[in-house]
Amino acid sequence: MQKTSAMWKRLPVLFACLLLSLPVMADDLADGKSHLEKREYAPAFAAFQKSAAQENPEAEYYLGLFYRNGIATVQDNEKAMASFKDAAGHGHLQSQYILGYSYLTGEGAEQDYWSAKHWFEKSANAGYPLSMVQLAFMYDDGVGMKPDRKKALYWFEKAAAAEQPTAMLYLGVFYETGTAVKKDEEIAFHWYKKSAEAGEPRALVRMIQIYENGELGEKPDKAKALKWSEKAENARPEHMKPLIE
Repeated sequence: MQKTSAMWKRLPVLFACLLLSLPVMADDLADGKSHLEKREYAPAFAAFQKSAAQENPEAEYYLGLFYRNGIATVQDNEKAMASFKDAAGHGHLQSQYILGYSYLTGEGAEQDYWSAKHWFEKSANAGYPLSMVQLAFMYDDGVGMKPDRKKALYWFEKAAAAEQPTAMLYLGVFYETGTAVKKDEEIAFHWYKKSAEAGEPRALVRMIQIYENGELGEKPDKAKALKWSEKAENARPEHMKPLIE
């Protein structure tokens, strides 16, 4: 920024304009959310459009969701991606994650692993746990790059520190199998248990196995196996399969 006298003289006017515009942005966003909660999708969409025109990142994110799903407007992946990019450019972490996931899977965008990694890294470095997990998977599986289990471990650890259940589950797997780390059954059990306590379906399955078979230093215990089975009853069936057989 050039600190010329003319610029500094304009600052009071600039600040006044910003102060006047902020309530409008907030009101439009709040109106959009209020309509959305009531499932009044058309007025919600209109309110988000007004707020997004003022470069409100959360409104831009909502617009992306509306375009992606064809809610109150024609389904349009290009407009959805443009809205997510606007929000991501303004620092909206969830939009950065959605961009990464879209490029990773090819859902709503042309598959592009470099772009997927770019957006996951951007939001992961800003502290978004789901992006940390996706980065870990990319490094673990070698998606668009050579597999790097050490980097996968790093991102699983970062996400687990943020209490992300899937990351805690995979730390259990890494320590149980000795992947990129010294094998340690006690630490593996610790992470499986934390993940299961957070409701991760596959970790719940693993806890049942541990107590049914007497694994990872634990003695067989039918009562504890039953306790974890009861917790697992509401878990999603597609995830109710063993990670390690």
